[in-house]
Amino acid sequence: MTPISLSGRFARTHKTYIGATEDRAVPPSMARRMADDAGADFLRIDADHSPFFSAPDRLVDMLHRLST
Repeated sequence: MTPISLSGRFARTHKTYIGATEDRAVPPSMARRMADDAGADFLRIDADHSPFFSAPDRLVDMLHRLST
């Protein structure tokens, strides 16, 4: 867990982290911390570590809502 410094375009870009409720690889507390460290909004999806496989329709809906 090496601290990072965000600068330039990445620091100014709006970011959203989508955390999966059933993720066993990235615990919810770590997901929240990574989102906070990146200055990202945090959303949850009822899915496992790979929502593009376990909940593709819900993920697409979330991404679509974020893009509008």
